[in-house]
Amino acid sequence: FANTSGSTSCEACAVKFGAAYSSSVGSDTCSKCVKGHFRGLDDACYPCVPGMDCREPGQTLVKVVIKSGWFRFRNDSAVVYSCPNNNCEGGGVGDGSCTDAASGPLCMTCSENSYMHASAICRSCDRIW
Repeated sequence: FANTSGSTSCEACAVKFGAAYSSSVGSDTCSKCVKGHFRGLDDACYPCVPGMDCREPGQTLVKVVIKSGWFRFRNDSAVVYSCPNNNCEGGGVGDGSCTDAASGPLCMTCSENSYMHASAICRSCDRIW
């Protein structure tokens, strides 16, 4: 990156700010985090926690994808919980990460006309008949 106009050379983000920082080609800031890290609300780079899918560089706290089997209550939280059941599909936050038949904290509530099967997943009562 080159943060002053007319610079004759570029600086390495990792040298100036730390190994977790990167930039886009031609950038004047180190505004990206490397693979395995996400950019927090304070613009600092943090290591991804278990349950976050940080295989791609440039992740942000708000948009980081949550893996299947994990749950996050809000997109501005870095706290991710392992699901105690098989209702957490990941991808979103809150109910958006639950299967169609589940909702609530950690996808623990089965929807109307559904039940918690012995395999720890909500199943529709329509499948019984």
